[in-house]
Amino acid sequence: EVTVCDFLNCIDAGNVLNPQVFEQQIQGGAAQGIGYALFEDFVLQAGEVRTRDFSTYILPTALDLPALETVTANIYEDDGPFGMKGAGEISIDGVLPAIANGLASITETRLVQGTLTGEKVLAAFRQPFEVASHHLNVTVSIGIALFPHDGADFAELAFDGGELGLAQ
Repeated sequence: EVTVCDFLNCIDAGNVLNPQVFEQQIQGGAAQGIGYALFEDFVLQAGEVRTRDFSTYILPTALDLPALETVTANIYEDDGPFGMKGAGEISIDGVLPAIANGLASITETRLVQGTLTGEKVLAAFRQPFEVASHHLNVTVSIGIALFPHDGADFAELAFDGGELGLAQ
């Protein structure tokens, strides 16, 4: 089982006029991204959909989500109306790669295709692991930053175990 235990989104949306709506938009996108990354395993066999309903195509509920934290860079955009930029669903984009990178750092195995179910993670190990009862519990704390930093194209915030570090 793969569990995201903390989630930090840092988004540069320019001047945020309504912080509450912004936070809801970003956290909704993060929830969708977590669903896509860990739960929504669409199965097609011999041209037939095997995950036809919500008993087999699993969507996350509020109980499946980690604590979601949202931070805005709040950098005024000269070209945007009132200094704004679009936020839209940008918070969906980095979730699957961030979780896959977290798993790669823990397991030393790179998974390149979602959905990252526990079965797929276990099957992807290159080296044998001692796993009690054939189950492996992996917890990942991730943070995503989608804004330029010090001239770099993108910065990545890593939030792990209460420590916040910045890497380029």
